Amino acid sequence: MTLAAFVTDDALVQAQLPQVLIVSSKLTSAAEMEAWRGILPANVVVWREARCWMTTALMARLLRLLSASLRHLSTERCVIFSADAFRAHMTRPAWVAAHRMGFYYHLIPARMTWALQPCDTHVFRDFKRRLAVEALDDAARAEGGLLTQRMLVAAVGRTIESVLRSQSWTAAFQDTGLAGSQERVSARTWGKLGATAPVDCGNDLPSLAMLREIFPRRAIIPIDDVFGAFLPPRAGAPAPAASVRRIGATGAAAACLPESPWQGRLRSSSALAESAPAATAPKPPCPIATARPAAIPTPPTPTSARAVPERRTVPVGDRLPLPPRLPPPRRESPPPTPPAAATPTSSPRFSA
Repeated sequence: MTLAAFVTDDALVQAQLPQVLIVSSKLTSAAEMEAWRGILPANVVVWREARCWMTTALMARLLRLLSASLRHLSTERCVIFSADAFRAHMTRPAWVAAHRMGFYYHLIPARMTWALQPCDTHVFRDFKRRLAVEALDDAARAEGGLLTQRMLVAAVGRTIESVLRSQSWTAAFQDTGLAGSQERVSARTWGKLGATAPVDCGNDLPSLAMLREIFPRRAIIPIDDVFGAFLPPRAGAPAPAASVRRIGATGAAAACLPESPWQGRLRSSSALAESAPAATAPKPPCPIATARPAAIPTPPTPTSARAVPERRTVPVGDRLPLPPRLPPPRRESPPPTPPAAATPTSSPRFSA
């Protein structure tokens, strides 16, 4: 089973959030799953799937379920939905589903879930401890000390009710910096990040280097969909093609990337670039450009019978021209060897 848990820093909304159990169809039958619904709290939803792992389709389904649960609060609150950078969480259908539900989608940076994801830093620690106590108590009272499948599901339901639904997780969001202010970030989180005081993050558009730090390595970033929540819908306009960018540059090359490499090339970038304030601070010099030596002058063509291709300097970023193909050198064939005279007494020989 997989538990898709929802938590919030709003104590009034926490009790209304759904909690989803994704169960493998190999684990239980449809009739047994119907019996589970009778022993689980009302806010726990059970989905029976071929596999219990999170997929892109299940992620979009979770967002629709969350939107339906908070529909009566849509005019009073703005939802910022955070998830870790798992592959199924950052696909194009997940971004599109979040924007259609009216959510602002926020990804926890890759490889930082252990430090910045409230479910990992606070929630699941208490959840696993409480679930172990509930399961051991049931096993101690059971005949033969065996914990049945239905008893385990009942223990999960009681743990969800006592930990996820009844507790307030406002401190967890404040400790990890997801409450809107860095002043309440805990010293433990600052220690994990290697910092001691709040840092100036700015509120302008993120650069490509910033997005590269958020998404996993070799990930495809659907830039149009990432910024889709900030664009007004266009009536009658055809749906744009999915614009993706493959990330591969690292090290010193990242410092030479432009601040807005997609400016003017995508529909979302054009609208965002017009409203973004222009940067006034001078840009630091590029370490690669300053360390690049001057172009080597073209050496004179030597005078010889064999043609030598001309050497040219090519600007950085252009494709290198292919050298001309030279004809193969001529090889003089050796004079034919006269056949040896056969003697009348010799017999023919064969080799295999």
